[in-house]
Amino acid sequence: MSWLRAFLPTGSVYQWCTTGIGVRVYFFLLYVDTVILVYPGWVRYKLFADDLKIYSNIDSSCASINPHNAMRELKHWCHMCQLQVNLSKTSVVHLGANNPRVSYSFNNTIIVSAESIRDLGDIIDSGHTFDAHVNNVVSKAYARIAMLFREFSTRNTTLLRHAYITHVHPILEYASSV
Repeated sequence: MSWLRAFLPTGSVYQWCTTGIGVRVYFFLLYVDTVILVYPGWVRYKLFADDLKIYSNIDSSCASINPHNAMRELKHWCHMCQLQVNLSKTSVVHLGANNPRVSYSFNNTIIVSAESIRDLGDIIDSGHTFDAHVNNVVSKAYARIAMLFREFSTRNTTLLRHAYITHVHPILEYASSV
C-alpha cells in the first residue's frame, strides 16, 4: 500500500479510494485512459468508459495507412496491458459518399463493415440520414404506449398523462438533438 499512498494525493481522495470499490474504479479509469498514449495525433479517438472509437479523415487511398497504423498500435497496447478486444462488438462504419471503404483487420481478423451501428443508444448510419434511429425511437415509443394502455384499465386522462410523461417521453427525448 505504500506505493499507492505515494501515487495518490493525500486527503479524502486516498481515503475514498481505499474503501473498496473506489480503488477498482480509480485504477480502471487510470488503466483505460492510458490508451490515449497510443495515438500521437495522426488519428482521432473518443473514449467513453471502456468504449473506444477511432476515426480519421481519408482523402486518398494512401491516407488509409493511418487507421491501419492505429490498429497496429492498439494491438500492441492491448498486448502490453494484457487486454483483449471483443471483435464481435467491433465494427467499421464508412462515412461519406467518396469513402474508399478500405477493410481493416485486428489480430489477423477482418473487422466487419456495417452500414449502421448503435453507439450509446443512437443509431448512426453510413449515410448520416438517422432514419434508422428515428424509426427505432418511434417504434419503442409506440410499444411503450401500447403497454400502458394494456396494463392500465383506467382511462383517467390525468393518470395516463403522468404515465406518458414518466414512461414514453424519456424515450422520445433521449438524443433528440439528433
